[in-house]
Formats: sequence, structure tokens, C-alpha cells
Amino acid sequence: MAYAVAFPIVFGMGMQSCKSTKKQPVPAVTKQSQDVTPSDVATQGSSRTTVKKVAFVVNEPKVSTINISNASVTIISGGQELSSRASIRVIRDSIVQISLQPALGIEMARLDITPKNVVAVNKLQNRYFESNMDYLAKMLGMKLDYYDFQALLLNRIFIAGESLKNSKEVLGHLDSKTVTPTGIQMLGSKNAAGFSHEFDLDKNGKLVNTQVKYQTSMSMRCTYSQFRTQNSVTFPFMIFISALQGKSSSKLSIEIKKAEFNQAVTINPTDKSKYKKVTNPEELFSK
Repeated sequence: MAYAVAFPIVFGMGMQSCKSTKKQPVPAVTKQSQDVTPSDVATQGSSRTTVKKVAFVVNEPKVSTINISNASVTIISGGQELSSRASIRVIRDSIVQISLQPALGIEMARLDITPKNVVAVNKLQNRYFESNMDYLAKMLGMKLDYYDFQALLLNRIFIAGESLKNSKEVLGHLDSKTVTPTGIQMLGSKNAAGFSHEFDLDKNGKLVNTQVKYQTSMSMRCTYSQFRTQNSVTFPFMIFISALQGKSSSKLSIEIKKAEFNQAVTINPTDKSKYKKVTNPEELFSK
């Protein structure tokens, strides 16, 4: 998947194992006398109002586990469009496991991501590649860690390059909150790690857009839509990511068709003893 730190490996997985085609390509505010709400701005006819203090809540999904048993993944990169059925399972702060099943539900490739390492497997040719997160960050050109990747997947705000525990701490690192007719926009100027951030919330406080820029060389935008409530969790069932590095661009869409939240999930890390290790991801699918 083109998702954050996993861009390089899963694009390789997709190119080799997925079917290729020829297509080319706020929230509700608790009012105080000094507060301005999105509805107030729309009524007054003003397009944007910058305020130093706005009372609002970021309504992030409260999840400990996710089991996406059926999803459609589409990747556009290098002039090619590829699609595959996929499943995604998450145990928060522990592991993300992504499985690609492009034909008849048969698993052909798998990706395990943990705070310490990444393991990518080509099950057809019995090969695997393993690396720490630093290697993938170097390939991507942006030093994102597991928790940044997890925040993107879980529809949460975060500050790349900072060890922040919760949304309240993240909000403290943002420089401005701007009320717009559609919600609230929050901006964070470049931090010591070289990242700047933009988050857009709708009028109900749901995160609908995340943009991360790294110096001048790399940017990534993630948009969330088609929110549904299931197991008392409101979650986006459509996630779209675009990334730009220099003149190269890649796009990823994830359409979730069936998912469960905060249910018992067991994720067994891949048994590497069944596969032959390769030294770089390019070897995973080489002939």
C-alpha cells in the first residue's frame, strides 16, 4: 500500500501480484461569548475567520482493534493502475497486518508492520523481506514512524517527528485554528523534524483531511469520507491518499466493504521460517 511508511514495499507488492489495467490516470462548537462557530461564520457571509481560541472537540474514532475483512485497494503509480481485494487487521499500538488477495480470495502477499519492524511476504514465491522502520522512512524520503502510520489509518491527528500521546497534546502543537463554513482548519508550522501539518474537521468534529509536508521535497494528503457508525464507532469507509516526492506521484484508495471495531482480534506475526529471506524489497517479486 502507498500508505505512509509502506509506500515502497506495497507498491512493489501491488505491481507484481495485482491485476493491472490500462487506465491512466467545527465541528459542533460549545458556544461561549468569545467563541465563533462555523455556523456563525456561514450566517455572517464570511468565508474564513481566524480565532485565537475556539471551543471544539476532535471526534476521532475510539478503537483498540479493527478487523477489515473485505476492502478494495487501488494503487496508481508510474502510469499504471492496479486493484486488489484486501483485508486489514489492527491491534492498536502493536501491529498492522495487510493481506492482498487479488484472485479468488487466495492470499498472495502480506505486510506486517509493528513499532519495531516491517515484514513483507510474497507467498507465491515463498520469499520475505524484513526491515526496521528507518529503512522504509529513508526510501520514502520522510521519517514517519509506526505511530504516524497508525494515526493515518485510524483517522486521527498526529504530529510527525514528535512523541505525543493523545489529541490534546497534538492540539497544543498547532499554531492556528481557522473557522470556515464547513468546519475548522488547524495548521502547524514546520517543527524541528522538518514537518508541517494541516488538519480539516467538519462541523461535527470528524477529521476529513490530513496533509503532511516534509521540508520542500515531500508531501502527503489523506482524505476521509463515507463515514459510517458500526459497533458504536464512526469510521471513514473510504480513505484516499496521494503522495508527491519531487516529480513522482502515487495514489492509493481504500474502500472498506466490511469491518468490525473493538472486537476480539488475534494477529499472528508471519512465520518467517516458511520463507526465504531476500536482502532488498526489489527481490521479493523478481523472476
